[in-house]
Amino acid sequence: MSAKEIVNELTNLGDLYDTSFMRESSYDNLRELLSKFYNNSYDITDLMESLTPRCSDILLECSFLNKKRKCTDIFSLGKTHNGFCCTFNYVIEPDDMPKFTEVPEPVIYLVGTASFYYGLSVMMVPQLDDYAYTLLPTTGWKVMIFDPYGYPDLSSGSVSEVLVPPLTEEFVQLQVVGSHGTDTIRMHSVEKRGCIFPDEYESNYTSYSTNACIVACRVEHIWAKCKCRPFFYPRQGFTEKSRRTCTIEDIHCLTKYYEKQYNIVPYARINLDSDFENENVIRCNNCYPECIDMSYLIQISETDIKSSYFNVTLYPNTNVKDQSILHIYFSDPETGFLRKDVHYRWYEYLSFIGGTYGLFVGFSIVSVVEIIYFITSYLLETFLPPAAKKPSRKNTTRSIYWNEFLSHSRVNVERPAIRY
Repeated sequence: MSAKEIVNELTNLGDLYDTSFMRESSYDNLRELLSKFYNNSYDITDLMESLTPRCSDILLECSFLNKKRKCTDIFSLGKTHNGFCCTFNYVIEPDDMPKFTEVPEPVIYLVGTASFYYGLSVMMVPQLDDYAYTLLPTTGWKVMIFDPYGYPDLSSGSVSEVLVPPLTEEFVQLQVVGSHGTDTIRMHSVEKRGCIFPDEYESNYTSYSTNACIVACRVEHIWAKCKCRPFFYPRQGFTEKSRRTCTIEDIHCLTKYYEKQYNIVPYARINLDSDFENENVIRCNNCYPECIDMSYLIQISETDIKSSYFNVTLYPNTNVKDQSILHIYFSDPETGFLRKDVHYRWYEYLSFIGGTYGLFVGFSIVSVVEIIYFITSYLLETFLPPAAKKPSRKNTTRSIYWNEFLSHSRVNVERPAIRY
């Protein structure tokens, strides 16, 4: 095979990224080429990583917190649903890199000031001569913004994407909105409150997130149908389901079930039509949102850059050919939090009902208590036998007259005279 034919065959490996359509031609030539070159022993994940452009080649200049940084020091190669990408502030699970005996502790970069100059700025080269296989019919970069502790899966709805074409300076303002569940809702079931606390999920290899749960559910489905795991998904532990990575042999199987992979019902409370539910969707087990979560809202503005020596912001006197500049920064130093709490407690319902009845019909909770009291008293008097009367004591009290309290004067009685 000529060098051009070899390059064309290697391009077919891009079908492992997107299995949404079935190719008419087979992969026999590519399979034979890889078998001969690697002597029937190769890892598809390592192969796809080696074909990925190096971060050091596409990231020319970087600055963070108003300081110039070496791009390879703050960026690393990580897995996303788009394959291998240059990632910043992304916590990679240690068991996702089994080829390393010692995995360094991931570094989380914190921002204390909301300012354009204290954000992340990157000058990027599009490498327009190396577009062998593209996922989008355009040139430039796809920038994904997501939580650093979760796998960036677009179907979960927690990933924001920005397209940066060549010769543009892109400004991406971030606004953070947090949600916090109070301890009051813990007494209710997960189904009723509709979210999961971090300490309610037990796992030896990852913390709970909606992304991780949905990805695990999808990987479970792919394993059940095709007995493999796509290379761009994290291993999620050294289990049976993480042993074999999907190769070109599995592309037809992945294509067959591609549509179903992205029609996911995250938890049982969502009811669908029975036919649609059984044939075209994957039902996951309790992939509820997190009770404590952070979401990132973005606002984008851009300006064009001319091809010449140009005073680009933060990078003066730059010889611009086809580069682009990306600025990502927080627009507000404060974060708004939404509290998840019980809407009404029992005594609030009682007060609301009593106030409504009192306003419209002159009826109150006190009236209910009085009615219950009188009904109970009536029933007791009606159905209970009368109690036996005890003999009363004889009244020995005599009448007292007022004259008895007055002093009596002595009366002198004169004897009649006796005359002889």
